Amino acid sequence: MKRFLALFLVLSLLLMSGCSSVNTDGESSAAETSASQNETSQTNSSGGASSEESSETSTVTDDDPAIKVWYVAGSGATKYQLDAAMSALSEEMTFAITEFASYDEMEAAITAEGLPDLLLLDEAYATSSIHLRELAADYRIADLTPFIEAEREAGTLADKDYFAGTFYAGEMNGGVFYLPLSLKTYFGVTSAEHYEKSVLGDLPENYTLTELVEAFQTEKQLMGDEYIITFPMWISAPSLEYLGAELLIETGAIAFDPATGEMIIDEAGAAAVQDYMNLLAMDLPQVSQLPHTDAFDALYDLHFMVASNMNLPHQIRYWQSAYSELLDVAMKPVFFPSCTTPESYGAMASLIGAIGSTTLEKGELAYRLMRTMMDVPSSTWTNINIGDAPNIIGPVSKVVFKEELQQLTDNYGANYLLQFSRFKRLALGDEERAVLEDWAEKVQVRPMVENKLLEFASNIKS
Repeated sequence: MKRFLALFLVLSLLLMSGCSSVNTDGESSAAETSASQNETSQTNSSGGASSEESSETSTVTDDDPAIKVWYVAGSGATKYQLDAAMSALSEEMTFAITEFASYDEMEAAITAEGLPDLLLLDEAYATSSIHLRELAADYRIADLTPFIEAEREAGTLADKDYFAGTFYAGEMNGGVFYLPLSLKTYFGVTSAEHYEKSVLGDLPENYTLTELVEAFQTEKQLMGDEYIITFPMWISAPSLEYLGAELLIETGAIAFDPATGEMIIDEAGAAAVQDYMNLLAMDLPQVSQLPHTDAFDALYDLHFMVASNMNLPHQIRYWQSAYSELLDVAMKPVFFPSCTTPESYGAMASLIGAIGSTTLEKGELAYRLMRTMMDVPSSTWTNINIGDAPNIIGPVSKVVFKEELQQLTDNYGANYLLQFSRFKRLALGDEERAVLEDWAEKVQVRPMVENKLLEFASNIKS
């Protein structure tokens, strides 16, 4: 609590000196919540109730001390991460949580009631009519720069503890208007044997995106149409357009000018992503015709690698275990390099937070909740298996990432499932751990996909 009060004092001094852009237009952020929404309320020990009360209608006024948080149900990962953060802060603040069934419902509530203290947006936001750039341009959401600088000055934020770019991914309109709370990245998984025997085995250590995709194309030509180069078993993107948009932003083929919001296009990188998407589109009909078998080795003979976009450490440990236990071979991850710097990688924000408070005090509390979500301990999701919603949560904190690697090293022995084949969950291996540690030092956080990027990506499918 002392840390929290010290931060608030530093922030207040910064804002008094003219750094504030917290919304003060007088727009109410409180109104009666409709009965069709599912609102839960949690108060601290001094406020009485300590358990959630679901599916109740309540009125939140400007004088209500509760921090108003809105999010869309989605995959369930947002609630999982939010609950963990609220539990950590239950003695410091109270909460009024509204879970919407869709972004259309959320947008209607924003139109009718104004913005909540904390707005949480997941990947489905990109297809909605809510536009953060418009909200930022009107300062209906707060510039987080004063909050971030206050933490740095107070010594409660060390940028080195987070992946590069974490506190800049939300740059727009001359400020930082959101923070990434969770990350995702795309990568391929194959065997070391497959990799070395293929054209990819001849790639240099720091291959470019163009070189990688050209190697995929050559391998496909050499092996024939029935050989599946990109078996998309674990990709959770809702469409090919969305997957293309995510790869464009992850690889840096598309970037956004932080001042104008205009897209900056790397032509060679965009062309490489288009070629990869064409390969994937060619493979999709093949995937639907795969033999119905529970033997992973039978499928392994038909494809070069699987593609994945869930929590990176979990996926690496999962496939390390699968290849070792089911095939008795070593696993090889394949990352998409950044366009401008092939020795580095990108990872996309999969959950972000923006502050819509109209007062400094509640804005500061909302920021505190958001920052706590960025530091949810890895132990909260160590035991999960593939398919559980929290598995798409990837930490933005390098400290939490390191904790997660240790947890995955120590936690083993349970069973995994792949194509109906059960196999033992191994401890994270030294070689795999070294790969993950190297990735953590080279990754750059990218912004969340925006609607206009989806429109651009619709032109790069086959």
